[in-house]
Amino acid sequence: MQGSYNEIVKSNKNFIGMMDNFNNEAQRKENEMRRASEMSRRITITRRVSKLSIASSIIVSSFIIKNCKRIIIYMLFLSNKNIDSQ
Repeated sequence: MQGSYNEIVKSNKNFIGMMDNFNNEAQRKENEMRRASEMSRRITITRRVSKLSIASSIIVSSFIIKNCKRIIIYMLFLSNKNIDSQ
């Protein structure tokens, strides 16, 4: 009888150990998935910020170019006006 009891206890310990390993593995995989998801989210945010930065740079550049053209045209207009008035 004692031998059967010891076998049951040992079997129980093995089963508990196996379930504990299974639980640890599941938690490890869940943490890996969480990290991968976070990395993916950060990459997506970085890409969006980069696209917005490029778009805003293009907009600012075109604004500056348009205004530079206007300033140059106005300066030419003033210089011609000064030449004509002399």
